[in-house]
Amino acid sequence: MTAACALAGRCGGCPWIDRPLEAQRAHRVEALRRAWQQAGLDPAALAALPLHPAGDLGLRDRADLSLRRDGAALTIGLRSLDGAELVDLPTCPVQSPALAAAYAHLRADPPPLLTRAGLRLRVGPQGQRGLWLDAANAELKALLDEGAWLSRLLDQGVVLEAGQKHKRVLPGEAGRPRLGRPEVAPWSLTRLGAGTTPVFTAVSGFTQPGMAANLVLVDAVRGAARASGARRWLELGAGAGNLTLMLAGEGWQVAAVELDPVARQGLLAGARAAGCEDRIRLARGNLQRVDEALAAEAAQAEGLLVDPPRSGLGALVPTLALLPADRLPPAIVHVSCWTESFAADTARLLDLGYLLERIEGVDQFPHTPQAEWVALLRRG
Repeated sequence: MTAACALAGRCGGCPWIDRPLEAQRAHRVEALRRAWQQAGLDPAALAALPLHPAGDLGLRDRADLSLRRDGAALTIGLRSLDGAELVDLPTCPVQSPALAAAYAHLRADPPPLLTRAGLRLRVGPQGQRGLWLDAANAELKALLDEGAWLSRLLDQGVVLEAGQKHKRVLPGEAGRPRLGRPEVAPWSLTRLGAGTTPVFTAVSGFTQPGMAANLVLVDAVRGAARASGARRWLELGAGAGNLTLMLAGEGWQVAAVELDPVARQGLLAGARAAGCEDRIRLARGNLQRVDEALAAEAAQAEGLLVDPPRSGLGALVPTLALLPADRLPPAIVHVSCWTESFAADTARLLDLGYLLERIEGVDQFPHTPQAEWVALLRRG
């Protein structure tokens, strides 16, 4: 089974879109085996590795695009496979129906005046539309002064944000919109017990690209967390609470570490909406340096949940090494979207005395080389 795309072989967004999904999954598993061996790990651990299909075939509810204007010529799309050009994207087969409709609206009525911009377009659980414009300050000011285009989108109910400070675009006087403080709203869904609950973030904030695929990932993480037996958790890189709310929904206590203030705002809003504020507290810690405060938090936890950026666990392993072996968290659930750092970091955790109990994958990003990996490790 493949997805039909007129830009296959040109657009860098889905470099594997012309390959059957079954072949893509086999390549991802083989890539993990190679990274596993490079890290000096036992390949027997991957003998029966499941790679779960993503919900709705991984259709996206969020698109990160680039805009370029050269005179009268306007291009909205993604970089080419070789990175040499911006490929215009009239339609995209991996967009959900709601996102495809929002994208068609954007292309029919694109932003004026901007010559270079990044665009984050998304739809939420109720079909609401959001757009973040990231461009030079002078061009964003010109767009605010022009007023008509932004006002038109605001009248249509589109949630707008602008600039690196993620400011909300609000109606202003005399048809001239103004910038306000960042605001969070429900832009994704996560698990809460037998149902779901909204994840609050800014339009420009991070979420997984597709809501249905995200629920498959959260289910995999929840399965590993349940298997660990831990009830008191430390979560690193909690973001807007995608996994935090799931943990608290199980009735467990969670100390959540997140540096970004807007993400923390979203996490607290999501906790209020889910009715689990009493099971979540914000904690201090930094993955980028050896951190005694983080080590102290880890010493109090029964389970450590970490979902790092592509670069991996950073200074977490030397931070944990500050603790005597009997004060290390008994269980670690390690989530990663980057195969190479996942394997290397797993090897570092095993060097601390942990044992790998289970590992599985989620085909979170069909048509690309990457997957989400979820591992449960226990202290030996």
